[in-house]
Amino acid sequence: MPPDTASERPVLAPADPAWEHRGRALADELRSVMGPLALRIEHIGSTAIPGMAAKPVFDLQASVEDLAAAALAFDQPLTGLGFGRSPYERDHVPAGSFDDPARWGKRLWVRRGGSGAGARTSTSM
Repeated sequence: MPPDTASERPVLAPADPAWEHRGRALADELRSVMGPLALRIEHIGSTAIPGMAAKPVFDLQASVEDLAAAALAFDQPLTGLGFGRSPYERDHVPAGSFDDPARWGKRLWVRRGGSGAGARTSTSM
């Protein structure tokens, strides 16, 4: 399970041109262990936007065809890379949307550290 983050304060960092390369490197690292079940792995979130100040947190999203099967298959390899799986398996339905909450399933793994002090990598499906 990922470490508790409730007591941490977010730190906004100036835009860093290296974030694009680091996001791509993290996506490559995940592709190497997730294999073909990960249809796409994308660097998303604020560090993926060139020139924007952001929390130095790298969010990556893996798209899969079958969430339950992929989650089972990914637990061991992601744990081997130092990721811990979050117990939360649903996201909130955006305000004003009447979408079925069942469509908002996800799995989330978090890894502290990585390349750069204070960096956190989140991988969600």
